[in-house]
Amino acid sequence: MIESAQILSKQELTSFFLSISKSYNSKKINAINVLETNKQLLIDSYYELESEQVKEYYAHKKDLLKLKSFWDNKICDVCESKLRLVESDYGDFWGCPNYKDTENKHRTFSIKTDEYLIQRFQDAKVRINSNWATDIIRKNEMKSIVTASDLLRFYDSIGFEDLREKYGYRNSIDRISGYLKAKKESSIEEKEINQHLSKLFSKSSIQTGIRYKLKDQHEKVAIIDLILSNNSTVNIVEIKRSKLDINEEQLKLYHSLICHILHQTGDNRICKSLFLVYNKMEYDYPIDCKYLLYDEIKHIFSEDIISSKFDENLYTYGS
Repeated sequence: MIESAQILSKQELTSFFLSISKSYNSKKINAINVLETNKQLLIDSYYELESEQVKEYYAHKKDLLKLKSFWDNKICDVCESKLRLVESDYGDFWGCPNYKDTENKHRTFSIKTDEYLIQRFQDAKVRINSNWATDIIRKNEMKSIVTASDLLRFYDSIGFEDLREKYGYRNSIDRISGYLKAKKESSIEEKEINQHLSKLFSKSSIQTGIRYKLKDQHEKVAIIDLILSNNSTVNIVEIKRSKLDINEEQLKLYHSLICHILHQTGDNRICKSLFLVYNKMEYDYPIDCKYLLYDEIKHIFSEDIISSKFDENLYTYGS
């Protein structure tokens, strides 16, 4: 239930973004101080995590070598009986003569075990979780202060290798950079959509800020990507890079807030909301939510036709 909702002025919105920026800078300074203060603890955690994973690797390799020995000698690793070749309608295999012993599961080898073992040995490596830096942060109870990016850059500054890169995986910072690159591309895509659609409607608002309060909750601020309106309709357009980014609860909230504001101000225009997705996925992934692909309207410059396309793909209509 909405207790209050108010559109922020340009000055209020600027102040809001400045407060976020100041908060971000303050958190970064705090993170650096925490990392420096706990330097030895983090070094110990680095070595401990690496040591655990290296031990797991050698234990796994030892098991593979043991399995290979049993296979090479055609011996059951449970009872050490000599295996025999069994011809079956379902495929030949090497089996233990004590297979009727129900108390133990005796060894069976496929006739393709050589190929299987070659692949297993090729795949054997020290396993480093893609979130290894986050794991260290959680272990040392720094999650609310330090980010994975902070910790990775800290390790780099004191000469410690990225564990993922050290053991043949993609660099952890590159992985985070890929996310940042996607965010940058998303901003470019939003700008293209905003410039195109804003020209077609009598009124448009980009990055509309709304300060609101729900019952029994603290006051918050919502930022709506794009609002396009005319004398009869207010269209809330939530822009997404792909349909996998769709957040239905987010759009429901935005729709409720605008409907609340319209009602409070005596504005009788109809409120409509939809998701506008910029990128079509190469592999189709079904979702139960309606959305409009930007490709379908990017070459259309008529408000009536655009509005019709919006109506065909509305997520929420009315109040």
